[in-house]
Amino acid sequence: MKDGFTRKRVESLTLGEKLQKLRGDFRMSLSEVSKATRIQVKYLEFLENGTYEKLPPDVYVRGFLRSYARYLNIDEQALINVYERERHIQKNLSHDTEPKIQHSNHITLTSLVITPRAFIISLVFLFVCFSFFYLFREFQAFAGVPRLIITTPLNGDKITTNEIVVQGKTDKGARVSINNQSVFVGSEGEFSDTIILQRGFNTMIITAVNRFEKEKKETLTLEVDIPSAEEIPIPETPVAPSPNGESIPE
Repeated sequence: MKDGFTRKRVESLTLGEKLQKLRGDFRMSLSEVSKATRIQVKYLEFLENGTYEKLPPDVYVRGFLRSYARYLNIDEQALINVYERERHIQKNLSHDTEPKIQHSNHITLTSLVITPRAFIISLVFLFVCFSFFYLFREFQAFAGVPRLIITTPLNGDKITTNEIVVQGKTDKGARVSINNQSVFVGSEGEFSDTIILQRGFNTMIITAVNRFEKEKKETLTLEVDIPSAEEIPIPETPVAPSPNGESIPE
């Protein structure tokens, strides 16, 4: 029984299958095609296997297909059209299969809630950090000498008075002495004392000792140059003229 229309066989070969069939019809190996067309064997394999993503950019692939078609004496544009259609389908499929990442602007409240357990852990962490810092400071104080800074006077200064105020700073809790004479130290480690000097060179040894009996010393050498009585100029007494022409001391 006739169905009223003619059935036409639809060719469903892919580009790779067509190339394999043509190469088989001519009984040629990939190496022979590569030598004749100057297309690398791996690119011929990618074309026949349909792994287009491993091929170079499309402009080069079209050149491969033109060379292949000319060598086999077939329609080059037909091969290019099949390639572009299959390549387009592959790209669409790859886009559809890519995982879609949904970005959310919502912040869950659970991430902002501080539980009692988290609060206790935070306190323990802070306590450990504070303890470590305290032990580190204690170790520094035990292993090192105390700080000792003389702010005034400067070593080598030349002064013209017989007394001077020595000021400086040391660590909290440290003891300070000047020439073995104890000096009062404030709560922040500051100290100050007035020292009587003699004419000429005066040497002072300032010593700071911390609670671990570690000490540091600084030496000050000052030159005292006090002018003598003979060197002090005496101002002249002005003399006023008298009516008869004689000078009268004022």
